[in-house]
Amino acid sequence: MQRNRQAPASGADGASGTPAPARVPAPGAGAPGSVNVPGARAFGTRHSALAFSVIVLTVFLADQITKSLVRVFWKEPAAEVFWDAIIGSHFKMRASSAEPLPLLGDLLQLAHVRNTGAAFGLLPGYRLLFTATSVLIVTAIIIYIVHVRPTGWLTVTGLALVCSGAVGNLVDRVLIGRVTDFLYVAVIDFPVFNIADSAIVVGVIIIIGILLFGSGCEGATGTTTDSATPTPTTDSAAP
Repeated sequence: MQRNRQAPASGADGASGTPAPARVPAPGAGAPGSVNVPGARAFGTRHSALAFSVIVLTVFLADQITKSLVRVFWKEPAAEVFWDAIIGSHFKMRASSAEPLPLLGDLLQLAHVRNTGAAFGLLPGYRLLFTATSVLIVTAIIIYIVHVRPTGWLTVTGLALVCSGAVGNLVDRVLIGRVTDFLYVAVIDFPVFNIADSAIVVGVIIIIGILLFGSGCEGATGTTTDSATPTPTTDSAAP
């Protein structure tokens, strides 16, 4: 008599016929509903907008307050800027001469330069050109933040620094017709600059780094999932 032999079901133990245990996909390894996020240290969409706003506001206020202090200290408050009058009524120190004051010896000095050009005193006399350029840069960054909604912390930080620096110098050009520069690295005779200039340079360096090295410079790759618990999967149904 010929016996019928039934092959063991796929995914079962060949000896006992016990179904193989369900396999749970590892996070980030193609799990259903997973979405790769560039950078484990990424902001959420709402948090990125908040972080962008906080950085812009903080740098802008620091830039404008320090510029106002310098103008008041050197006895040249701007009548067009109301916060110069407020700071002048509380800040009583005044410079006795127009010479730079050492902050860190020759490494860093405090000066007062009326800049009608770009950052670091480049191309003086092109006020309208740099005003229009600043408006375009700020508008482009805001449009990008609103529509693209980047979440990488370096991307958000770099764009916020450039935006805040551009706004800081733009306010000077529009209200008083020139930019107040006051930081001078005398040891290398570096052009006098301000906080807004520094923010623009640092922000541009960050953005260039992201463009050159990709999202890898934002941090290790992380994942988010649509559901809290991954769905177990099996090779086939048990017999």
